[in-house]
Amino acid sequence: MTQLWGYLAAEGITAVGQIRREHVEGFMENLLEKRSAATASLRFRALQQFFRWLVDDEHLETDPMAKMKVPFVPVQPVPILTEADLKALLATCRSKAFEDRRDEAIIRLLADTGMRRGELLGMACEDVDLDMGVVTVLGKGRRRRQVPVGAKTARAMDRATTTCVLRRPMAGPQSTSG
Repeated sequence: MTQLWGYLAAEGITAVGQIRREHVEGFMENLLEKRSAATASLRFRALQQFFRWLVDDEHLETDPMAKMKVPFVPVQPVPILTEADLKALLATCRSKAFEDRRDEAIIRLLADTGMRRGELLGMACEDVDLDMGVVTVLGKGRRRRQVPVGAKTARAMDRATTTCVLRRPMAGPQSTSG
């Protein structure tokens, strides 16, 4: 709203009742010059709700945005890591420390399967079957699906879990002191 009021003040508009369709169109054009289409679309939808509220609450007789079309937002392809980028990322996980082995397994799992972040975070130990080379994830719509993993990913996951198990304190006899 601050951006709209700044634009309107520069246009000499100081009251809600003075706002016309051409003012909102001018604001949207100005916004599209400075911001992304996605940002402009979000602002547009917020302004629609604001002006509808002004009409419903009888602050305005007509909605200056009536029949205005939402700005077109082109679909942006998701950037994909190059092989060199992936190698550089994996090169940061060279030590035998648990954190590096864990990170390598995570990076390989995401790159190998294309699973979503939420699917990875929702995985439990029983969702991993390295013998079969699959992991079970809970995807969109709470649907379970099995995702195959490659040999390098399975090895990295095995090393990470082995390192994790070795870091745990061994369960020994419980001492009871009286």
